[in-house]
Amino acid sequence: MRVRRSTWMIALGVATAATISGLWLVTSSLSALETQQALSRAELARAEAMRLALWRMDAWMTPRLAREAARPVAEYAAFFAPSDTVNRLLQAVPQGEVLAPSPLLLSAPEWIPIHFEWTSDGRLTSPQIPEGNFLDLAEGQYFADGVPTQRAEQLKRLAVLLENSKQSLDACVSQAEASNASTATAWSTAEPTKVERSARAFDDYATRAQTSNEAQQAEPKLAASRSGKRQQVSPQVDGALGGGMKGAALEVPAQQLDPDDMVGPLVPAWLSVDPPELAFLRRVRVGTESRVQGFLVDWVLLSNSLLGQITDLTSAARLAPVSDTSAQFAPSRLASLPAALEAEFALAVSSDAQPSNTPAILFAWAAALMALGAAALAAWTGVSFGDRQARFASSVTHELRTPLTTFQLYAEMLRDGMVTDEARRKECLDTLCRESLRLSALVENVLSLSRLERGTRGATHANEIDIADLRAIVLKLFAERAEGADCELRIDIDLLRVMIDTSAFSQILANLIENAAKYGHHADRRAQILVQVQRSGDAIVVRVSDSGEGISAARAASIWRPFDRAGREGGTQFGLGLGLSVSRALSENMGASLQLVESAANTGATFELRIPNALRF
Repeated sequence: MRVRRSTWMIALGVATAATISGLWLVTSSLSALETQQALSRAELARAEAMRLALWRMDAWMTPRLAREAARPVAEYAAFFAPSDTVNRLLQAVPQGEVLAPSPLLLSAPEWIPIHFEWTSDGRLTSPQIPEGNFLDLAEGQYFADGVPTQRAEQLKRLAVLLENSKQSLDACVSQAEASNASTATAWSTAEPTKVERSARAFDDYATRAQTSNEAQQAEPKLAASRSGKRQQVSPQVDGALGGGMKGAALEVPAQQLDPDDMVGPLVPAWLSVDPPELAFLRRVRVGTESRVQGFLVDWVLLSNSLLGQITDLTSAARLAPVSDTSAQFAPSRLASLPAALEAEFALAVSSDAQPSNTPAILFAWAAALMALGAAALAAWTGVSFGDRQARFASSVTHELRTPLTTFQLYAEMLRDGMVTDEARRKECLDTLCRESLRLSALVENVLSLSRLERGTRGATHANEIDIADLRAIVLKLFAERAEGADCELRIDIDLLRVMIDTSAFSQILANLIENAAKYGHHADRRAQILVQVQRSGDAIVVRVSDSGEGISAARAASIWRPFDRAGREGGTQFGLGLGLSVSRALSENMGASLQLVESAANTGATFELRIPNALRF
């Protein structure tokens, strides 16, 4: 049985460890998944905030770039000859007879310090810096003191940037067009049909330029400018650079584009990354001449204006130049500028996010622990029941063997005439009767236990008896169950009759007296049994006390369980451990109560049977 108990305990321990390990793995996996989901939600929120910020900045920048891309080619001259003009008499004025100041000469956006034009012969000019007689005209009507000098300084700075970059504006445009081919937006001053026509015209022009005489004539000039020669600038800029050039003759700039003229897309190009210097360029063709037009950007002012659009989203952000073509599709890159947004967003995951798995995990743990507890309890109960059943089988075998052996021995002696003395024969017959009573009590307890386990205790049969009959029942049980013990009976009832179930009462009292006789002995004295029958209102109270070692408080609850002998299994007294459990069940069945009321070390134990409504007045 010990091996069986150990096997059960090992199996239960292995199952418990496996269950807890599985739950721990599931809990860890769910926790990691929940953490990953939270990170994913935070990253999604950050990406949404990034997209919103980029959209705001692009929405602010795009119309401004569209206006710049839509500027006519002629506006890059300080004064240009408008077409289709009439005089006060509504007569057509030949083109070139009337000149108008360029809008760029009068004003420009704050974030654009200078507009410029680079011609095929290497001249760098600006519509905001007139030359020759145009300068005199502009200073008298359009300029305040010092303005041309400031603009000349900006054009000078552009020239220095181009010189330091070791490439011409034409090369900058080519590089910018190549790097922005898939993302740059083509801006045009014409309607959508004219934009498509301009794009086709630019492609045709690029193809024809490889073989045409015009391209062969222009190639030496372009090659000379790309070879690192000093670019030619306007007289005012050249004077600012120390060239000492004087005023130039009055020239009428080129007029409106012919249908065959071309305006390329406005593309951004970084002239310098540290410090950031950004320019927007476009390639135009007027007749047979190719030019580069564009403007320089005040990067500090522009970036501050752009970041001002997202101050409610982030307080710590910057725009970083992006010159690497492989980063043009980066999630943080602006669509309108070659720059990336670097920002930290204070994010809060939305309240409609998925709920936490903590309640489910706690419920799973609670259910698993309860199941393990139930399994452990069931295993322990099963093993304990098996132990009690084994003890029951052993006890029943021994209890049956003793009276049966006595029966066989005395029966054979009487049958063979070995006992001839009459007194001796009477003693043998008394022994046989006593053993039969013992066997009958054993069988009765076993049958009572069987009925209790099946839930069929049977109906009670109360009988009205007098005090003399009650005394006789108690004395008879003393004689049968308390042999060898000092017995004392006290009946403190002054009434003559009581109403009880004599059969159940006799079995309960017999078990209590037999228990007291078995366990009421002490090392230095014989067993002493006291039975008291008292009146308590209309109830009868029967107390059975012994003088044994008593029952410890730790074992007080277990004595009522079947096959449990309060830890006395290894003693010299034999029994099935059914007496008290059967007695309590019988008392409950007859409406009475049985309990242990007193128990102390070396002072014995007292059991009390209380039968209500038993007195008859």
